[in-house]
Amino acid sequence: TLTLCNAVVSVSGTYERGPHIIDPFTGKPAAVSLQAVIVGRLQTDAGARTDALSTALFVAGPKGLGFVREAGFEGMWVGPDQTNRTKRFLDYEKAP
Repeated sequence: TLTLCNAVVSVSGTYERGPHIIDPFTGKPAAVSLQAVIVGRLQTDAGARTDALSTALFVAGPKGLGFVREAGFEGMWVGPDQTNRTKRFLDYEKAP
């Protein structure tokens, strides 16, 4: 559960449509991820940017979290055996 105020969130995962996100390097479905979540401040084009970043993080895996942070967003990556988050992502997981 996330607590958001003046923020936008996008989620990419396989839970609803199955393995449909393609790794451009292999041409096959991205295999290491279960879910990627991106949160950003509400601003012009934030929805499009969080959507693109959640898909990119899903393909890149946890090593993509550095890029997410550099882009000014927070993220969480979920794999079969672990979950990784940017440090400030935890701020969104706290109750108000």
